[in-house]
Amino acid sequence: PFYLLKRLAKLADGDVLVHLDYDLTITDDASALFCLGQNAERGVALIHFPCWTDRQWSKAELVRALNATDAMLDTAQVYGGVVVLRKTPFAVQFLREWLQVATDPDRDLSEDVPCRRHDPPGCEQRARHPPGCECAEWATPQDPAFREHRHDQFPTYPV
Repeated sequence: PFYLLKRLAKLADGDVLVHLDYDLTITDDASALFCLGQNAERGVALIHFPCWTDRQWSKAELVRALNATDAMLDTAQVYGGVVVLRKTPFAVQFLREWLQVATDPDRDLSEDVPCRRHDPPGCEQRARHPPGCECAEWATPQDPAFREHRHDQFPTYPV
């Protein structure tokens, strides 16, 4: 969200910004994506995985920190690889809130590993834990449907 917010700030009100992950290629015409942005009611258009829910891909620490309800967890998972924004006050606020949640240094809510604040005393890991590291155990019980935390499919229900 940092770079999206930075780029959006340089655009005029009403301009459309399309973000595609590095592995996505447009071979023909991207006008449909820009049309999607122009017609998004509040300036944010996101693509969903209809068969996956936030419950499956959001770690319990994030769920609890954002006070997510069962209804929120049962919504279709947003695919973070395609984000279409039209510069509106709502789109700017959406990115600001997303950035705030994603970069909270005390909570590691967007990391694909257990939150560091739950690590045993003396753990010096500052990023990803190596396989087998006892620090990498989930200290918070996960939902039975939980499969894996996906930072790139970050839930949008809080924003």
